[in-house]
Amino acid sequence: MRFAPVHVSMRWPVMIGLGVCLALAAGGCQDEGVVRGEYSMTSSGGTLVMQCIDDDKAKLVSWQPKAGYTARVIVQGPSGQASLIFVSATAEDFRVAVHCVDARPRLEQFEEDDTG
Repeated sequence: MRFAPVHVSMRWPVMIGLGVCLALAAGGCQDEGVVRGEYSMTSSGGTLVMQCIDDDKAKLVSWQPKAGYTARVIVQGPSGQASLIFVSATAEDFRVAVHCVDARPRLEQFEEDDTG
């Protein structure tokens, strides 16, 4: 398992409170907490957008695999850690895990062993 380079950038700050969820309750809004920020991150297998919720929870909002890759979500969140795998039939697979520390995104990327 090897670490690979990643890119993290803040897409735009988002603030959603319980009042918004109450106002939208008829539309199926669930109280997942307060979104502290939404971030776009680029890994070796693709790009993802994630949110930090209540300072310490991560949620995958969307993902876009690079050409030749597909994405398989493991944990979408919100949870202590959200993760997905960018899978390729011809290149290394990459497992991406995101979490939040004090409402700041952290991303770890690992090459997955395709043998076995």
